[in-house]
Amino acid sequence: MKKRVIVKFLIIVLIFVSSIMICNNTVFAYSISNIFTDADDFLGAGDDASSTINTAALKNTSNFIYKLLFSIGLVVAIIVGMILGIQFMVSSAEDKAKVKEALIAYVISCVVLFGAYGIWRNVIHIVQETTTTSAQ
Repeated sequence: MKKRVIVKFLIIVLIFVSSIMICNNTVFAYSISNIFTDADDFLGAGDDASSTINTAALKNTSNFIYKLLFSIGLVVAIIVGMILGIQFMVSSAEDKAKVKEALIAYVISCVVLFGAYGIWRNVIHIVQETTTTSAQ
């Protein structure tokens, strides 16, 4: 029994070693001066005025994405609310219990949706006040 385990282990080790030997390993070695030169070039790239972030474009894109996602969430919430309301009105007593369970999840999701909107607006307001105060 032990011999089989040893033989299997040796076969696995041989396969592993042969696969390492077959693979072509390419190494790009740099001297210390090249490492420092590349690091200085990387740090200098941030000082270039053409590579700065366009904050106006970033703000417009962020607002567009947020408004799009919030609108989609609002439409889905309204549609699901209408469906649950219709189901509640036309269902039997046993089915109304199932609809009430679904309403709990619906209310929680609406709280999350509108709560996220409120938190986002507050964070934007606070950041805008902070940046205008520090700019003065």
